[in-house]
Amino acid sequence: MLKRLSVFLFFVLCSLCAYGQNPDLIVTVTGDSIRCNLVDAGVNEMQFRFGSGQVISIKRSQVASFEYNYKSEKSRNQGKPGKSEKPVKAPADKGVRPVRMTPDHARFYAALSAGTGSFGSVSFGKTEGSAFLLGADAAYFFKTWIGAGLKLNTISGKVDFGERLTYHDRVMFYGPALHGCFGKNSVNVNVCAAIGGINWKLSNQMRKGVSEDDKSLTTLGGFLSAGVSYRFTKNMGVGFNVQSMLGTAKDDVIHRNPAGIGCTLGLNFRF
Repeated sequence: MLKRLSVFLFFVLCSLCAYGQNPDLIVTVTGDSIRCNLVDAGVNEMQFRFGSGQVISIKRSQVASFEYNYKSEKSRNQGKPGKSEKPVKAPADKGVRPVRMTPDHARFYAALSAGTGSFGSVSFGKTEGSAFLLGADAAYFFKTWIGAGLKLNTISGKVDFGERLTYHDRVMFYGPALHGCFGKNSVNVNVCAAIGGINWKLSNQMRKGVSEDDKSLTTLGGFLSAGVSYRFTKNMGVGFNVQSMLGTAKDDVIHRNPAGIGCTLGLNFRF
């Protein structure tokens, strides 16, 4: 009888201690706070549960920080006036670098943009009007502020020299790019520099009322852009960019220089 009573009192005491203990806290790299019971903090993954529920795993690379027996600011200041308990942070395992806590820590970036800009120039005449711009980006960020990927951008429009010559003009840039992202919270400044190929294509040519074959030229070129973006959800934002394509597509007779200022609006995604 005495032995049973001792066992019963032991479990009651354990329950009371667990009830009075503060929950542990895990903060993810996306800024989410998880109040839970931390079961194991391993090098590659961490395990936690809610109450007596099922054990849940999370990759260590997704964890910005964690704290055992977490106390909120309110509970920390409930002691004597002018004094507060300083939370003790659990030390990170050896070999695991602390991850900077920021919603912008997502590694993958993608963007789609469209807008308008100057046409540039051609060697056989002066053009008027603007061109339609369309772009796409995909990149991987090594750190929160710098990444690398691929860029695709086009300038297109109709060129009209009257009865002498009309055609559809398209200049396409494609190649590897470096991306920079600077800022805090939801507002960021974005820059991009790329080098790759420029392809100039003339299609639907009509010269003095006679249809001619399409013509295409390819050369080495570059691309520069800078802009501001605002993230309205954790993974999606909208951005305004100023851009210019660099390079000249040419042969022995004709030259096409697409350089000029263009402005685009677009959606960008971080995940």
